[in-house]
Amino acid sequence: MFRIKKEAMEYFSEEVLQISASLFNVSFDSLKELAGFENIIYSGSIHERDVVIRFSHSSHRNEEQIEAIYQENI
Repeated sequence: MFRIKKEAMEYFSEEVLQISASLFNVSFDSLKELAGFENIIYSGSIHERDVVIRFSHSSHRNEEQIEAIYQENI
């Protein structure tokens, strides 16, 4: 199984988190890190609606799979 390595975490900076939150209109101040095994997971809110943002390694999903997950959760 793939686990997020320490080296990968070096690229996951606060700036990356801020940009990601902005792209999804998630309030940066609302973000809370959740436990993750193969992913980096945060809870947050969009206009008082609770959401989860999951970051995973690109080897886990192709573009079609990501789009399908997105469409399921709209």
